[in-house]
Amino acid sequence: MGDFLFYNFIIKVVVTIQFICLALVVYFKVSVYNGEVRRSEKQIIANQISVEVKEMLLKRKKAFYCTIIVLITVFLCYFPTNIIAVIMISFLKDSIPINVKYIMFNLLPLLPVLNSLFNPLIYAVRIRYFRVAFIQLLSRKTIAQAE
Repeated sequence: MGDFLFYNFIIKVVVTIQFICLALVVYFKVSVYNGEVRRSEKQIIANQISVEVKEMLLKRKKAFYCTIIVLITVFLCYFPTNIIAVIMISFLKDSIPINVKYIMFNLLPLLPVLNSLFNPLIYAVRIRYFRVAFIQLLSRKTIAQAE
């Protein structure tokens, strides 16, 4: 009984730490971006920056949105797995039929694996360089033909 309680406690701690780390990454990324965007938008409105700097700021904005999409995908793939595992192990361990537990424990590891599938797809949709590389790879064309 003592080992089960310790194991249950460890799982809850790990899930909590994962959630806190992900929340901090998103918070700091958004905080830095908001400060940068406000400053750059004021410069753009005041016409104090060159065209090259304006293009660089637009690229940073696009990179930020791509990063946010990747972080949301990570959150949606990892966090439900951990929450369901904690629920199945601790709260409802006796009321869930054994066949449902078996199915869930076999299907839950697929979500993090799907995250590995989604990341290249996100980059292919959001970044032209990746799109061209995927087209080149899948269709066996040269770079000029893929563009």
